[in-house]
Amino acid sequence: MRFTATDEFRSKKSKDGSMLKGIRCVGGGALGMIAGGIVLLFFPGLIGIPMIFSGDFLIALIGVILVAPGLILVILGIILRKRRIKNYLDYFQKETAFTLEELAQVDAELMSDNMLIIGNRMPEQGKNAAFYYCYITPHYFVMPHVTGSCQLRRIEEILAVAYSKRIPGIDGYKYGLVLLSAQDERMTKKDEPPGVYNAFLTKESCLEVIEEIARRNPSVITDEMFQYQNRVYDILKDGREIIQLQLAHKGQ
Repeated sequence: MRFTATDEFRSKKSKDGSMLKGIRCVGGGALGMIAGGIVLLFFPGLIGIPMIFSGDFLIALIGVILVAPGLILVILGIILRKRRIKNYLDYFQKETAFTLEELAQVDAELMSDNMLIIGNRMPEQGKNAAFYYCYITPHYFVMPHVTGSCQLRRIEEILAVAYSKRIPGIDGYKYGLVLLSAQDERMTKKDEPPGVYNAFLTKESCLEVIEEIARRNPSVITDEMFQYQNRVYDILKDGREIIQLQLAHKGQ
C-alpha cells in the first residue's frame, strides 16, 4: 500500500516536530522495564502498600521490600527512556555517520508533503495486525522498526534493491525486501552480511518500494539474481561483492 502522509499521520508519528525523534520514542528496553516494574508494583503492591501504612515498623519494612523492586524498575525505566529520546540524534549519527545538518535535512523531508509511505499489515495476522511501513523521500529511504531502531539510507547510494523469498528466518525462509547501499560496505562488519532486510513487507509493498527507489535512482539493480561477465550474482549471498562491483562501475 502506497500513500502520502497527512498532517494527522505526521503529528502522530513525530515528536516535537521531528519524525526521527518520534521513531526513537517507540519500543526499547526502557519501556519493558517500566512495564515490568508496573507488574511488580501491582501484585506485590496490593499486599505491600497497605503494610507500609500499617503503623508497625517491621510490617512496614516488609511492605517496602515488596514494593521497592517494582518502583526501582519504573524509575530507572523512565530515566533511561528520557535519555534515549533526548539523545536521538546521537543514535542516528552513530548509525549513519550523517552530520547534524544532514539529519536536519532528513527530518525536513520526512515532515514535507513529498514524503511517501509504503507498508502493509501482515495478512496472516488479521485485521488488527500491526502496520509495517517505510518512508521514501526525494533523497532518503527510512525503515523504522517497532523496537525504535531505524535503517536510514541515502537513495543515491542505494546500489541494489530486490524482492526475495529466501530471507533467512527463525522458521525457515521468509519473503521480503533486500537492499544494498554504499553505506553498508562502510558500516557492516566483515563477517556479517551487508544490507537492509525486511521480512514484514508483502510482495506488493516490496515491489512498490523497488519502483520508487528505481525512479529516483535509475542505476540501481532490481534483480535478486543477475549475470555479469559470465558470473551469476546473488543479492543475498554476494552482497559485499555486488557493492564493490557497483562502486567500481560508478567509479567510486
